[in-house]
Amino acid sequence: MSEFVDYGDNVIFIREGQDTSWIHTMQDTYDQMGLTSRLFYVPVDSCSDKYLHPHRFICNPQQPLSVLMDNDGIVDSVEQMDYMIKKIRHFQNTDTI
Repeated sequence: MSEFVDYGDNVIFIREGQDTSWIHTMQDTYDQMGLTSRLFYVPVDSCSDKYLHPHRFICNPQQPLSVLMDNDGIVDSVEQMDYMIKKIRHFQNTDTI
């Protein structure tokens, strides 16, 4: 897992099978502070963690970003980064997938 802050929003990349307990703590803190809308989850692989808010994922956690990129024929690492940034920006601006 990795995370970065983008325009004050916390963006977290999640891989299937990785420990998400620290994200639970962060999510609880954001909820208590009323900042849940500043938290974004990017499921690189599928994510079955039922505790994470489903409305904070930038794409369907069962149809992860890696599948979407494969379906669109995006294999180049530069194109993949551009695609991820585009998806994140869209979600930041519209709060929709």
